[in-house]
Amino acid sequence: MPTKTAIGHNPVINAFAARLRADHKPDKVVTIACLHTLLTILNAMVMHDECWHPRPLAA
Repeated sequence: MPTKTAIGHNPVINAFAARLRADHKPDKVVTIACLHTLLTILNAMVMHDECWHPRPLAA
């Protein structure tokens, strides 16, 4: 459930999901890949004791 919310509201995860969908990946693959990316981001935030600061997306 958090992954679906992140795909809908987080610009970084949303762009990642859009790229995977453009590559014709199945929905389950997109969801799990976004989950992995989200967990990686959260783990890095905890390790470095940082808050969420989204990077600007490359044009």
